[in-house]
Amino acid sequence: MYWIDAAHQVVVAEETESCSEAQITYSDSIYSKIQKYDNLVTLHSHPNSYPPSVNDLNSNFFNHYGLGIVVCHDGKIFKYASNQEIRIDYYKLVVEKHLRKGYNEYEAQIVTPQELVTKFDVMVEEVKADGV
Repeated sequence: MYWIDAAHQVVVAEETESCSEAQITYSDSIYSKIQKYDNLVTLHSHPNSYPPSVNDLNSNFFNHYGLGIVVCHDGKIFKYASNQEIRIDYYKLVVEKHLRKGYNEYEAQIVTPQELVTKFDVMVEEVKADGV
């Protein structure tokens, strides 16, 4: 994961050796570096090619990041931002609702953020090559 000060176009912190699967662990060193900035841009990958998770959105909100970017291993890129917390149990209920409708896990993870943007002050968009 990278934390970027877009105003000065510089990487202020990076974590590329995280031992936690599917989660970035903030070391004391990382945390002290990013605390000095508001509106950082974060950049990280999702090997499962899912869009931003509820944890991504909540981290964006709690840490006052300006924009998050997820680069997926299938080539998709998502941008996201959040101006409010989303309860994890609510997020899980929305995913479960889509699974009950017959979506597979990947499909449920793709449509869930689309539903969240209609109910919360969050933005999740796939970045397309044609700019749309």
